[in-house]
Amino acid sequence: MVQTITGGRLLDPALGLDCKGTLVVENGIIKDISSSAPKTGAKSIPADGCLVVPGFIDLSCHLGQISPSALSSLGQAALKGGFTGLTLLPDTSPPLTDSLRLTGLLALGQQHCPVHLYPLGALSRDLEGKELADLGSLAAAGAYGFSDGLAWPANSQLFLLALKYAGLFGRPLITHPEDPALAAEGFIREGPVATRLGLPAIPAAAEEIAVARDLLLAQTAAGKLHFCYLSTAKAVSLLRQVQKRGLAVSGAVPMSHLILTYDHIRDNNTSYKLAPPLGGTEDKEA
Repeated sequence: MVQTITGGRLLDPALGLDCKGTLVVENGIIKDISSSAPKTGAKSIPADGCLVVPGFIDLSCHLGQISPSALSSLGQAALKGGFTGLTLLPDTSPPLTDSLRLTGLLALGQQHCPVHLYPLGALSRDLEGKELADLGSLAAAGAYGFSDGLAWPANSQLFLLALKYAGLFGRPLITHPEDPALAAEGFIREGPVATRLGLPAIPAAAEEIAVARDLLLAQTAAGKLHFCYLSTAKAVSLLRQVQKRGLAVSGAVPMSHLILTYDHIRDNNTSYKLAPPLGGTEDKEA
């Protein structure tokens, strides 16, 4: 069966493609990219005003229980949203702290998950942030990088060693930058809205201090580093400064934080309880 996707903006940074055109798909496989009219007899799917892009990859995905049903459900949900690859954080149940478990996950994924899986191995043993995990065996088993999930590795010596060892295997570290001592039991970004609602607050410095330390150590070790989430203007600025020096560091911003600020929080609506918390207008526009 031949289908054509017409009228959309074809965008693929890997191919240097950015133009309006027609995508020809035959039996689920892309056969041609053309600027000409669609083939006669082909089923045409209009995409005017839309982007036509390769499948997305989620860089910070929580699987939960390692099981056939969980992998199948996660994969189906990903496909519905246009994601064809998932980077799995190691805080699964049980966690990805050894090579045998990671190998088993990949084998289950091949059988039950309809999208590509890119699992991350544990940065520290049992995700406790005390001892370095066996990064070598995890890399050999198929780990695409290392992380402790939502737990920020507060031990600077451990993090520096992890950057150095991960670099030997060409793997990045992926962190959720938030100093737990500063974040404590906070629910919302520190500011006028938190004061008005009387809620425990998280200062922007909780993220910014973690980002600054991680970037300094990445420079020291010449390591690769990715931040799962950035939500403050200063954190984004720090990242840009280091990127200009040519270091292999990157960061992601939650979609919600590109649309909303803490000024949208009018009452104790738990729908706005996000991690990281919503920032102000300056953060959204950074």
